[in-house]
Amino acid sequence: TLPAQTTTTLQVQTTTKTLTEAEVRKAALAADMCLSFYSDYSHNTEENNGCTLVINYAAIEADKIAAVIERLSSLFPECNQIS
Repeated sequence: TLPAQTTTTLQVQTTTKTLTEAEVRKAALAADMCLSFYSDYSHNTEENNGCTLVINYAAIEADKIAAVIERLSSLFPECNQIS
């Protein structure tokens, strides 16, 4: 039996009524954040009203997680929480 595959990435799905994925990417770059999206790795080219962020959490120090969440949430002002 092969061992279970582990990963250090977290997929965060967001739904926004006002921003496209391209606009989220642009806002992130303006805030000095380089984000990866599921669509960067997918062959599906359909535009939708949300985006799935791919976050490599192994690169985030434990004491900085709250600050990272705060910075990410600033990109989605219409959202009250990230779930």
